Parts: sequence; C-alpha cells; structure tokens
Amino acid sequence: MKIIGLCVVGDGESDRYLENTLEEFKRLTDETVVVLNSDNPKDEAMVRKYDFWCYKDLREWGIHQPSIKTDLLRKIGKMKPDWILPLDADEVFTADLTRARLEELTQDKIACYFYIVNLWNNAEHYHKGLSFWNIRFF
Repeated sequence: MKIIGLCVVGDGESDRYLENTLEEFKRLTDETVVVLNSDNPKDEAMVRKYDFWCYKDLREWGIHQPSIKTDLLRKIGKMKPDWILPLDADEVFTADLTRARLEELTQDKIACYFYIVNLWNNAEHYHKGLSFWNIRFF
C-alpha cells in the first residue's frame, strides 16, 4: 500500500510544531509532498532535512487556499497513491496510530475521520472549542 502525505507550510511554521508534523509523515507515509507557502529559509531547510519532495507556491493563502490545495492534490494524484494523509503543519497523531493501524483502517473504507485537537499556547493545553472532527486519511 502506498500512502502519500501532504502538507502546506506557512511562514514561521518551523518555529512552532512543524518538526513534529514532519516526524509524523516520516513515521506513517511512503512519500510526502510539502508546499512551501513561505519564503522563510528556515522553513524550507527544515522540510529539506527530511528529504521530502517540496515546492513553493507563494500565492496569498487567505485568497488562494483552495487553489493551492487543489494544485497539490493534482500533483499527488500523478504519484498514484492508494491513500493520502493530509496534515496541517501543526498536527500530529497519538502514538497508538501506527502505520499498521492505518493499513487496517483502509479495509472497506474510502476515508477516515479523526478528532483534531487544537493546542492552545503550548503542547500541554488544548482549546476544546477550536477542536473538531475532520477527514485526515482518504
């Protein structure tokens, strides 16, 4: 099974939780494609350290977010994935979600919902009002 990760990195993400997200991709995917929506050299260096395929798309996020994500999905589609694992640059899974568990989840499903817990100011606190269910494996 071929699992491709995808992520869009905004400016300054390397100063926050990006490295944790990149570790998740390394742990769970066969390949990962990262869109750098940032001209920050530190962000790019962190992504390149993981040897993930990346490219820049510097269109304004607030206006062009749908187009940026659609273009990314088109590129990933050409890689012929069996499953896609999209994460925001500040998202991780709990440690009990393993590659083997992801493969188990694919049995007779087309997508999987996960509860997204948004951290609040640090890695020890979250904001329930900003947390939500969303598809993060399809």
